[in-house]
Amino acid sequence: MSTKIRMRRWVRAALPLVAMLSAGCGDSSTATDAGASDTGATPGDVTELDVAAKDSGVPADTVAPPADVGCTGDSACPAGQVCMAGACVTGCSATQACPSGQSCCSGMCVDPQTSLAHCGGCGMACTVASGTADCVAGRCTVTGCPGASASCDMMAANGCETDTATSLAHCGACGNACPTRANATSTCAAGACGYTCAAGFGDCDGMADNGCETDTRTTLTHCGTCSTACSFANATAACAAGACSLASCTGAYGNCDGMAANGCEVDTRVTVAHCGGCGMACSVPNATAACAAGACRVGMCSDGFADCDTMVANGCEVDVRTSVAHCGACGRACGAGQTCAAGACQYGTGSDGPLVAATDQVIGTVRAGAAGAAGSTTVTLSNVAGVFAAGQSVLLHQTQSAVGSVGHYEYARVASVAGATLTLTAPLRNAYLSDATSHAQVVRVLEYTAVTINAAATVTAPAWDGSSGGIIAFDATGRLSVAGAIDVTARGFRGNRRTCAVTPAYRCMRGVAGESERGRGTANIRANQSGGGGGGAGQDCASGGGGGHATPGEPGSAGTFGACAEANPIPPGGGGGTSGVASLSSVVLFGGAGGEGGADEDGSFPGGGGHGGGIVMVRASSVVLTGAGAVRANGGDGESGHQSDCGGVGAGMGGGGGGGGGAVRITALVSATVLTATAMPGPGVRADGGGGGYCGATMQDYAAGAGGNGRVSIVSPMVMGASFPAHTTD
Repeated sequence: MSTKIRMRRWVRAALPLVAMLSAGCGDSSTATDAGASDTGATPGDVTELDVAAKDSGVPADTVAPPADVGCTGDSACPAGQVCMAGACVTGCSATQACPSGQSCCSGMCVDPQTSLAHCGGCGMACTVASGTADCVAGRCTVTGCPGASASCDMMAANGCETDTATSLAHCGACGNACPTRANATSTCAAGACGYTCAAGFGDCDGMADNGCETDTRTTLTHCGTCSTACSFANATAACAAGACSLASCTGAYGNCDGMAANGCEVDTRVTVAHCGGCGMACSVPNATAACAAGACRVGMCSDGFADCDTMVANGCEVDVRTSVAHCGACGRACGAGQTCAAGACQYGTGSDGPLVAATDQVIGTVRAGAAGAAGSTTVTLSNVAGVFAAGQSVLLHQTQSAVGSVGHYEYARVASVAGATLTLTAPLRNAYLSDATSHAQVVRVLEYTAVTINAAATVTAPAWDGSSGGIIAFDATGRLSVAGAIDVTARGFRGNRRTCAVTPAYRCMRGVAGESERGRGTANIRANQSGGGGGGAGQDCASGGGGGHATPGEPGSAGTFGACAEANPIPPGGGGGTSGVASLSSVVLFGGAGGEGGADEDGSFPGGGGHGGGIVMVRASSVVLTGAGAVRANGGDGESGHQSDCGGVGAGMGGGGGGGGGAVRITALVSATVLTATAMPGPGVRADGGGGGYCGATMQDYAAGAGGNGRVSIVSPMVMGASFPAHTTD
């Protein structure tokens, strides 16, 4: 039998004895373990055999019992050993204490200062939840933790209780607490402190010390997020609930599209669609609109239009192509009776087309007596000749009036005709009377495109008949060319004329004064205003005075003293006085008629007075007289006395005075070439007085008075030539 087998058997035989000895120990620390048997030890526990083996340096199952039992009790063994099967082995009991500094735990001496199984006392095993345990100075401690865990509370019971990768109090290391930041939640991640900003806040300066210092709900420079600045063009910005908004526009700017992104995009001082405020669009008739200083303005007028009243509301209200008040440009008014065509003033509309007179013609035949109040648009007609119609141009003239103003005239246009009433397109400037002592007339003004009067032709008007007549009035949008004549000689106020059929014999009576602007004359040697006075009654040769106008008529010749003579010598007729004014712009008159000669005792009847000159009113773009061309408003010659007519005899009937010259008013928009008239008969523009008649047929030394000169006005930017008498220019 080998020694090893014998040793095992020895140990098995000795175990009951060891158990008995252990049960008998009085040590309290071992009493706790007294009931435990060797077989009850858990794997890994330190056993007595292990201790014995450790002490001897030989494995337990090879320790041989001593050859002789050398002990009989524990006391025979040194401290830290007990007697087992007659041999001292490592262990302890109630009677056998452990060496100093050790405790007897479960029959074994252990150091409670370092023993993991009995740390600080028997049975106080040193274990930890995680990590590596160690017994130091009788206290169980953790000496190593896995990963980022740590025992920061130094309590072995919970082991490595702290995850320093995420713990705010021990971030990265025990005791490294993450600081609290303003407006933020602290964080620990991967062992590093950090922080997360609270909702509505941001760390916009990047400085941890002040945390999330910016309220991104309200901060303009960091609205919603850091560095998101609120900025709008031409506006004050706001930040609310973390969103930028446009608070108000600056100055005159407006957010007219309602979109904050482009700010206050409209300058309402200059924007036509939003002038002075959003949605306030400028709209200007007949023009492009403009906006200046926040107010609508007229920009550029459409072609042919102009802003003449400077009122924005009606825009370019004037069609300068047709407006007579603003023809071609604002303030360029066309004259009375002018029309405006293509932006140029002209006379008439050209509605009557061209006139080419190759033979004599009478125009101005549409005429009537007229009455109308100033400011009224209606004219009452009397003694109508011809047909008036809507659209016609007319001339109204106060031809005669016993009292008050006379000779005034104006152009007008007919809007409508109803019976004996004309309705005009504009109110009358003057009053026109027709009654027992006053006679006004209205005559149609012909409207030609151009007028050409050939050398063989004379254009005239109906003579004055006491109601109307004596006036030539026409317009030409183009040129008036006269090689023949426009002639109203003796078409004005009437001298008294007799015939055998009416007065078979007129003897021993004064002659009748000539008609004038104040009415018909009577048998009187005194002048009837511009009408010459009649010759005195009786035998022989008292003659009538000439009619006046611009200059007075000459008085007649006194007669001799004979049968039925009213005086010795017989008084002549006085010369007619002057009438009218130099300017023909608003007043124009016929020439006064010459006075009738005085009647002797045996002739037929005295010579009648010459009729006054009529009125010529022509307007054209240009006027040209060529060759022997003439425009005449001369007074008519007085008649010589009638001796043998109707059975009369002798040679003493007085001659009639000459009629006064009438009036010519020529208006040319561009130029007037009128030749040069002299005092001698001839071409040109003339308003001569008529010559006086003689006594009987042979007594030429008793001449009646000659008529005075009439008036001439030529209105044009350029006048070449001269009239007789000399013309005025207004």
